[in-house]
Amino acid sequence: MFLRIVIALSLVSLLVHGVVSDGLSPSSSNLRPRLVNHSAGIALKSEFSDIHGEIIKARLELERACASNDLKSVQAIIVGFQKSFQGLANSCSKTYNLNKQSPAQFARQFVNILVEFQPLLKTLNVHPPLLAGCSNVFRSSSTSINAMISFLKAGKVDLNSEVRKAKGSLDLKLYAQSGFRINSFS
Repeated sequence: MFLRIVIALSLVSLLVHGVVSDGLSPSSSNLRPRLVNHSAGIALKSEFSDIHGEIIKARLELERACASNDLKSVQAIIVGFQKSFQGLANSCSKTYNLNKQSPAQFARQFVNILVEFQPLLKTLNVHPPLLAGCSNVFRSSSTSINAMISFLKAGKVDLNSEVRKAKGSLDLKLYAQSGFRINSFS
């Protein structure tokens, strides 16, 4: 989180000094593309790390909410991930637009996030009414996940290979049973 703040402040400082622009002014040439690419890559890496932390934190919270049959709390947790996935998809797109080689660097992190998210889905699957209460959020989150899949495919990443290398087994059937509509990795 601290790294994100530092990056944001750096970019704001550059905007104020006219170094970073919308690409229309001559001052945009003052910032080397490599520096912009590097900053975008760091920001994206930070977002992956943030989601990893959110997943770890949410496990116990979700178990408690499910045990007490608290749909509002469950939905609040899941909506938080929907926003995180959306932010990550936006960052992936921005990073890809700055550096077409970037997908290869982040494919493994993307797959690992999906693997790490599975225990949350397994917890919900034992509580069908709570799972049903999250189905709209899962469908909406699918859009962001599919955008990231498209970003990785556009970068010529072999997602199936990344799934095989992942530290756990990715179960796309579990995602489908939970209400996600995730595009094929092929």
